[in-house]
Amino acid sequence: MAVWEQRSDPAVGAARLRKMLGKRAGLTEKPMFGGMCFLLNGNILSGTRKQGFMFRVDPADETAAGLPGAEPVAMCGRAMRGFCWAK
Repeated sequence: MAVWEQRSDPAVGAARLRKMLGKRAGLTEKPMFGGMCFLLNGNILSGTRKQGFMFRVDPADETAAGLPGAEPVAMCGRAMRGFCWAK
């Protein structure tokens, strides 16, 4: 698993996600993991940290983490299936 060297401002990323997601029923924001997460009906949909954007993906489809600019998410050394970082 690669270690991210890119750093970004989570507040700027959260503003970008907020604008893209717009107002949707069941969409909430919650500070988590040192950044901001966006939840849909209580489940993490996406988020931001210094590493960039985090998105929920189908855990059965491992192609998302292999796309250009994407990396699997690992927290405390453990891989989080169903999530990937995007630049």
